[in-house]
Amino acid sequence: MVRNLNIGTQQNYPSLEAALGALGAVTSLPLIDANLLLPDNSYRGRFRVRLDTSDLPVPLRLTALVSPEWRLASAWHEWRF
Repeated sequence: MVRNLNIGTQQNYPSLEAALGALGAVTSLPLIDANLLLPDNSYRGRFRVRLDTSDLPVPLRLTALVSPEWRLASAWHEWRF
């Protein structure tokens, strides 16, 4: 199960591989309110994604504590706009 904590949606997947594949496609992610950006200025954005094992249900949390396969984090992604 993958849950979006910001908007409260969740989606179930048959395997960890399928869930990770879905997480690899980031779409329509609000990062900053456009009203906070000044015209004609350039900006740099960075983000990364990681699995917070403390938010897992208890049975999975126990597995995540002993298995390195559950220590997941992406590299930093950067862009200018």
